[in-house]
Amino acid sequence: MNPMLATLYVATGGFAGGALRYQMSRLNRRSFPVGTLLSNTLACLTLATVLGTGGAYLALGIGFAGALSTMSTFVKELVRLGLKHGTIYLSVTLVCGWLGFQLGLLLK
Repeated sequence: MNPMLATLYVATGGFAGGALRYQMSRLNRRSFPVGTLLSNTLACLTLATVLGTGGAYLALGIGFAGALSTMSTFVKELVRLGLKHGTIYLSVTLVCGWLGFQLGLLLK
């Protein structure tokens, strides 16, 4: 694939993923970051669904899922929640991400 076309696929997916990530962040509450949890879970599902699909992987896997998921915000929220609640959030996020990825593989 032409590198410029590949970059366009990634950029287009990244724009959509970033926009959705922003909207989902508005669901975050002080007590629990629901929007970040949903964003990361949906990104795992999306990535698994499009593995090995060429242009769709570039647009949806790298671009969309890459922009939708967020490690830096996840870690910031872990620190903000403290040890007790942060541990729960970490566990829930890992389980949901794993389940989302497994569901994505089943949907392929």
